[in-house]
Amino acid sequence: MKSFFSLLRAMLSQDMNLFKFSMEKNAPKWKKILLPLVIAGLVMYSIGIYAYWMAEPLYKVGLTYVMLTVFAIFVSASAFMSGIYKAQGMLFDCKDNDLVFSLPIKKSRIFLLRVLKLLIFQCLYNLVFMLPACAIYVYFENPGINFYLISVLMLILLPIIPTIISAVIGYIIMQLSTKFKAKKIFQTLFTFVFFVGIFYFTSNMDDILANLVEHATSINDLLCKIYYPAGAYVTLINKFDIIVLLKLLAINIFPFGAVIYLGSINYFKVISQSSENRSISSTNKNKKEKIVVNTPMRSLVKKDMSRFFSSPVYIFNSAFGLVMLVILTFGLCFKTNDMLAMFGSDADGMPIQDTFDFLPYIFTYIVMFISCMTSITSSSISMEGKSFSLTKSLPVKEEKVLLSKVIMSDIISLPIILLCDFAFIIKFKIELLNIIILLIMSVCVPTLIALIGLLINLKYPKMNANNDTEVVKQSLSSVLSVFVGLSTFVFSILPIMKFSEHMQIIFGIEALVFILLIIIVWKILKSYGCKLYRRIIV
Repeated sequence: MKSFFSLLRAMLSQDMNLFKFSMEKNAPKWKKILLPLVIAGLVMYSIGIYAYWMAEPLYKVGLTYVMLTVFAIFVSASAFMSGIYKAQGMLFDCKDNDLVFSLPIKKSRIFLLRVLKLLIFQCLYNLVFMLPACAIYVYFENPGINFYLISVLMLILLPIIPTIISAVIGYIIMQLSTKFKAKKIFQTLFTFVFFVGIFYFTSNMDDILANLVEHATSINDLLCKIYYPAGAYVTLINKFDIIVLLKLLAINIFPFGAVIYLGSINYFKVISQSSENRSISSTNKNKKEKIVVNTPMRSLVKKDMSRFFSSPVYIFNSAFGLVMLVILTFGLCFKTNDMLAMFGSDADGMPIQDTFDFLPYIFTYIVMFISCMTSITSSSISMEGKSFSLTKSLPVKEEKVLLSKVIMSDIISLPIILLCDFAFIIKFKIELLNIIILLIMSVCVPTLIALIGLLINLKYPKMNANNDTEVVKQSLSSVLSVFVGLSTFVFSILPIMKFSEHMQIIFGIEALVFILLIIIVWKILKSYGCKLYRRIIV
């Protein structure tokens, strides 16, 4: 038993980097402890605000507990979705497989330990959401000791069923993984859906809360029927019932035990088979690649594209703005009045005519803003990490390597931007001159931002990062690229404030300025950028 807990502690400490942040190695211990606590506190405070907004109108009608039901369903769904891609890394595709399976420990115990580790991490993440919700409930209802005891129990039980199901699905996805691992694709899609959902929820908060209060009882009953543990939780905090408690424990414990027993039988065989399949797939892929002959530029672009799509955090950080552009574009096309009402409306609530007249310019600035805030190349050098030495050793000119990263950025962003442009043009039938201005800006601005981002990353590379998050979220080049992009957009809209009656002339001048800047920055990259490129040492 002692060895069991020792191994569990070792597994947990190995994966605690999920909760670590980039910091200097010689930083004081109090800083290393304080920073995660401060960030967790800020996140929980934000969640608490949402919980308060939801609970306040419900409290007025005596249905505060509905807020807890909604949060219980939310954290369960989140545990299920995130567990699908966590399961592969924590249960099957572990880096310490060779070491752990060589120890004198039963394979069934190893499987149990890893499932417990996954559950513990799920509980920690659930804590961030459920603690603020429980605190808000206490603020409004001032419940007795029964609420606290049941809530502690539910924090442990809530992630069990979602984790079990997600582990099974995660294994299936692992088996179906091909060139770009399915878990990474799923993780990326889930992240996009999650943040788009938050954006939608925030922008429609008033309507959602009004509907929730109006149909609170029926919504609560529906959610409780869909997921029994959430309904049992509400029942137990309102009125303790031993039968409901026993059902709740049975629903969670028996499936958990069954999965542990069935999973441990073939656990080692599953991992061995998965390793063999990946090895064979890699061999076959290498054989196929030997047959294909690409030009140096095409090979460089393909390499950068592969690195981009292999990192969910890189995809999300770079492409979230493009997703929002798609949403805004189709919102303008299909819900024109509702979208334009944000810019101006008459007494009857209909958009004023001036808004329609300025719509092509408004959309052009939306495209420019999204383009300025989408910098893929600001991390492209740093993302290569240790493999950068290999890239430098290739018999290719430095300027071709740099150009390939700009081309990669344009290949990712321009099709989406141009698709939105054409949808807007077809829907609103704007005049030819505005079409030309829109298309020029849609090509020039992303290209300029890509060149600037690459130059900044060459100046401030981060080649020794522990993970992709440090490069994409916490590096100096990423932060500077955001400020430069924002500054570029702000300077582009300043002339409109004084010369709004000459919009087409201003856009024409700005288009020429952007083209000139692209030429200048590219010349700087070819000279100074190549020198920076040669100086980078991994």
